[in-house]
Amino acid sequence: QDPGDGGTSEHTCDGCEPPLEYQGGRVMDTSGPSGVTITPIFWAPDGYEFPAGYIELIEQYIADIAADSGKPTNVYSLAEEYSITEGENQAQLDYRFTAGKTIIDTNPYPDSGCDPEDDFTDCITDDQLRDELDALVEANDLVTDVGYFYPVFFPEPVETEDLDGSNSIDGYCGYHRAYDADDGPVVYGNEPFVPDGCGMGQSPNDNLPADGAINVLSHEIMEALTDPEDAVTWNDKTGHEIGDICAEAYGPSLGAADPSNSDTTSYNQEINGHRYYTQ
Repeated sequence: QDPGDGGTSEHTCDGCEPPLEYQGGRVMDTSGPSGVTITPIFWAPDGYEFPAGYIELIEQYIADIAADSGKPTNVYSLAEEYSITEGENQAQLDYRFTAGKTIIDTNPYPDSGCDPEDDFTDCITDDQLRDELDALVEANDLVTDVGYFYPVFFPEPVETEDLDGSNSIDGYCGYHRAYDADDGPVVYGNEPFVPDGCGMGQSPNDNLPADGAINVLSHEIMEALTDPEDAVTWNDKTGHEIGDICAEAYGPSLGAADPSNSDTTSYNQEINGHRYYTQ
């Protein structure tokens, strides 16, 4: 982040060493008229459900960032700074999104691939998530390349586990990855349900879990845009991505959805007429 004097913001993560440097990989493909298509997947078999308004608010956010594509009025306007100007992966990275059609996935969960913590019924590993994505790609004829992003949302009380063994209880609120499918890379996100909004503390839409999920989604979209695959594209000297460097830094608010409760309803982004609080 730029504090306005050409220097580096103090709001950087412990261990981060900005700036980001290009390291040879690809960015996502925003060159077509659709830019990057973001298709949310809500995986909730029979007996599991998301709270009222959760799916709808996330859908609204994706539609809003698509509607405001190209405008300089929100965080995604920074994307073009991470275009690749030379070499075999040369590409212009733009703020251009399309909202994909939501997928409500009711397939049953596999047997837990990891041990769920107390109060959690299931634990889904990253390998199991990839297997499910393969099934969805085939069933829904989904496109697999770096112009498509598939964030997968889980309901409470489902725990998830990343490839490194970290889990959604105390290791992360979400992450993004990619893997090679038969017809191209699948770029995806893992978004477990976090009742406290990942500690965000603000809920301008009176739905803290969904407002928090949107904040995490914003983080993962920006990181997927600039560093979608295992071959590193834009990282700092310590391997951190764009979202890591300013994680938990929100800047000044633009106001409060409920001025009488400004401590908990602040917003710092107004996108397509709706208010959000994202890093």
